[in-house]
Amino acid sequence: MSIKAMTWAFDQLMSGNDKVILLALADHADENGICWPSINRIAERSCVSRRTVINILAKLETSGFLTKDVGGGRKSNRYAINMRGAEVAPVQTAAPQQCNGLHPSSAIAVAPEPSITTKEPKHMSLFEVQGDEKAPSQDQLLEDEFEEWWCDQYPARRGTNPKQPAKKSYIKARQTVTKETIWAGTERYFDELSEMDRVKTEYVAMAVTFLNQQRWEQ
Repeated sequence: MSIKAMTWAFDQLMSGNDKVILLALADHADENGICWPSINRIAERSCVSRRTVINILAKLETSGFLTKDVGGGRKSNRYAINMRGAEVAPVQTAAPQQCNGLHPSSAIAVAPEPSITTKEPKHMSLFEVQGDEKAPSQDQLLEDEFEEWWCDQYPARRGTNPKQPAKKSYIKARQTVTKETIWAGTERYFDELSEMDRVKTEYVAMAVTFLNQQRWEQ
């Protein structure tokens, strides 16, 4: 552990998880800010998921807080904490809200006059309440599930990645395979690509190929 790196990391202004992961790196760094912790090790020390670690490491690298050397001569990636070159984005404050065209400081709050009109409450039967709501069909549930998998789970690909064939393959696969199985396999695939810096490249398989070849089992 580098006291210099830890002190520097503590002084950085950033959100909670970002800072926790930066501190985890500093905890493994030498006096030059170099470290080789695995994704699993960082996740364990930071008490967050592997996906969160991968996303935040990419953010820290883009922001200049660290430099990543894939492999770095070891099984894990090598990280160099940039204790001099990082630029911290200024904290943005929300613009004051307008109150009917007036600045809040000049707006005068007027309490609404109490209403004196009274109405008898309408008592609806349980059947009337339930009759207005229709339960989504199984097909609709699977389509919504696919949309979440497509947007949040499957790694982005550079190049062709047809969505409709992937949707059909996903729904077909779900007839015999659980959601948890497919999603867990997708996360393993995402992590494998992330370790090799291949997310958002042509090396990512088309989603329909991933599904048709049942790669979630690998």
